[in-house]
Amino acid sequence: FLGFLAMVALRSTDRLPSAALETAATAQELLLAAALFGLGSAVHLPSLARTGGRVAALGLCAWVVVAGVGYGGVLLTT
Repeated sequence: FLGFLAMVALRSTDRLPSAALETAATAQELLLAAALFGLGSAVHLPSLARTGGRVAALGLCAWVVVAGVGYGGVLLTT
């Protein structure tokens, strides 16, 4: 937690070179992709199929809400 606050304070000073910020942005994207791949590869499809339609419907509804809120945020900021 303290490390996060320190990085926020450092970034707020505008003393970081743009190359460092671009490198951090690329690292962020790669690490997020690796995390999502790890989550996806841990899914056991036969177990998921046995859980039933109600769980799949709940997941779909959650996805629709998240996508809708994200799209709404994009619309508000552009």
